[in-house]
Amino acid sequence: MDARVDPLPGRETPPGALGQYNAIARGLGYEQSDDLPPAHARAGEKVNVAALFQGILGRRTLLLWIAFFCEYSAFYFANAWTPKLLSDATKDPTLGVRAGVLVAVGGVVGALVFAWACTRWHPRMLTAILVTVFGLAFFNLYASNFTVPALALTLAVAVGFTTNGGNAAYYAISPSVYPTRLRATGVGWMIGIGRIGSIVAPIIAGYLLDAGFTAPTLYRIFGVVIAIGGVLVYVLHRTYRGLGEDADATLATAAAH
Repeated sequence: MDARVDPLPGRETPPGALGQYNAIARGLGYEQSDDLPPAHARAGEKVNVAALFQGILGRRTLLLWIAFFCEYSAFYFANAWTPKLLSDATKDPTLGVRAGVLVAVGGVVGALVFAWACTRWHPRMLTAILVTVFGLAFFNLYASNFTVPALALTLAVAVGFTTNGGNAAYYAISPSVYPTRLRATGVGWMIGIGRIGSIVAPIIAGYLLDAGFTAPTLYRIFGVVIAIGGVLVYVLHRTYRGLGEDADATLATAAAH
């Protein structure tokens, strides 16, 4: 195999790279290649954030970022407020602590179930279903059974399943939204936007409680918030109709026209 220029200046493609590339492609179910694909970016190349909003990519970027903002808002509300709200409602501090742990346990279960389900169904559709159907259902069930200890603890696992599992889902689907040279920037900004939600949501929840909102009402509100994110992921999935999954090819075609 002829040596090719590596994305890192001063280096050549190592021997056996094509075989390793094809082995990975074979494991993922892709066709074998007679040559390595060209590098899409070089080390040190700066990416303008405006490039994330070119053509169809701009719509996908907005949908993904807003959806992740909704996810992180609901996630951090549930993690920050569930122990205190349950302790205050039941007058049992230990119950709140146990609920907080069970939310985390539910998240581990949600991530594992999502990983297994991705081997059978499309990750974006699974994400939309997880955070829309299950998110709305579990948050509302938790709100309706907030002061029943046994149900509250059981449903804490379900809330964690949706929120923490939803986080894993977004991290799984986000890289494929962007072409190679924009991937780190796009996903990095998505995480940054999500962090804004993680800061703002618990603060807003505190103000709403001071304004007289009840704990069950807050869970219903954030159930709607996480469901909005799921709907946006479904809309994101629809933008791929007729265009294929290859973000690099889609962006190249759009630029050519």
